[in-house]
Amino acid sequence: STPRRRRRTHLEAIIGTTTLALGAGLMSNTAGRAGAESAPDKDKIDALSNEAVEAFQKGDYEKVMRNCKMLVEQRPAMVFAWSLLGTAELILGSKDLTMNGGLNEQQEALLRDAIKHFDTSTSLAGDNKDALTLNNKANALGLLEEWEQAVDVYEEAFQITLDTRMKDFEVCWMRTTCDPDDE
Repeated sequence: STPRRRRRTHLEAIIGTTTLALGAGLMSNTAGRAGAESAPDKDKIDALSNEAVEAFQKGDYEKVMRNCKMLVEQRPAMVFAWSLLGTAELILGSKDLTMNGGLNEQQEALLRDAIKHFDTSTSLAGDNKDALTLNNKANALGLLEEWEQAVDVYEEAFQITLDTRMKDFEVCWMRTTCDPDDE
């Protein structure tokens, strides 16, 4: 494996692992949806979500994008689908980049779409913003060489991570024992 391929695999592993962890908690997000969903609709949403995650794990980012676009069309408030769509666009937009090659028009369009989709996910999440989604947005901004904006978003992601860790510590400290497997 070449150094470039190893870097690419490492980037995909970082983005993929954390995105899948995000998805585990948000796939069934129903915020903003009026009324109960019928069983066939829920089954269809679940199937599309599972297919998107499986496609992501296999590196089929085009399929991830197709499935996520169908998901957000059917359930516009699905935070996970917007974030996963943006992540697939980020990966495809950064594919085959070189240090001095720059972005082509298609890559730039994918990265700009990714930013919009990360913004939608973050907006829908309200007070429950996800540090990973923000980190991915900052990555896209960095690839577009929008450095100041990227730094601001990285700082916001870091603060969310820090706040989350502090909450975890406080909960752990209040217990008589602290076993990470208890959570």
